[in-house]
Amino acid sequence: MPQAKLAALAREDGYLVESDRLTGVTKIYSTAGLEIEFLIGKVGAGLEDALKTNLGVTAQALRHMETLKRFAVTVDYEGLKVNIPSPEAYVVHKMTVNHERGKKQVKDAQAIERLWPYLDRNKLGAVFASLAKKERSYANAFMEEHHLAL
Repeated sequence: MPQAKLAALAREDGYLVESDRLTGVTKIYSTAGLEIEFLIGKVGAGLEDALKTNLGVTAQALRHMETLKRFAVTVDYEGLKVNIPSPEAYVVHKMTVNHERGKKQVKDAQAIERLWPYLDRNKLGAVFASLAKKERSYANAFMEEHHLAL
């Protein structure tokens, strides 16, 4: 399969394309404020923090991506169908990985707390029910620490 040149196509269409100087991870920004990040699941020993893709971008490699994929919603953006994580999946994912986020823990916790009142409790329950035992323990510990309840 030939490699797509997504970054080059985005530049041609007027998007700003940046690569993180340390990791090489590609981000694309629209003038309207849309920020596109590329994520890929990290499996096994998974020592790489970023991986080149056949899309012509470098994606950030993350663990626990199954929840984001399983509870994705499809939105229409400028005529394209784009799969994005549901808000409930996004929040639960952030809770399960928060202990690994280092300097980003506080920022992620603030994002979760701001979104929490607006989440659909039934969908949130479904996301929690789908978690592996270890992931659920991380999410529960986060909720206890931050005084959040389903």
